[in-house]
Amino acid sequence: MRTMEERVEEIKGKIRKHIVHRILLKKDERILKMDDSLIQAGVIDSLRIQMLITILEREYQMAIPEEELYPQNFETINDIANLVMRIKR
Repeated sequence: MRTMEERVEEIKGKIRKHIVHRILLKKDERILKMDDSLIQAGVIDSLRIQMLITILEREYQMAIPEEELYPQNFETINDIANLVMRIKR
């Protein structure tokens, strides 16, 4: 059985992979760090956040509640992973 920390790290890795490969259409995941500001760097905007929400909801079989749809929940990969963990509890 995996620890909570291992689960969080796995989620972060999957989120980074989705952002790099499916949203940015790049191959090298190392271009993004877990604490990079995705919004300030222009990596994601409102349209890409919608794409990411769809990806997350499918990947983790969950619905992200409207009250969680704030930009600060999508600022970094760490923030997105924390959002997923909060909803999945």
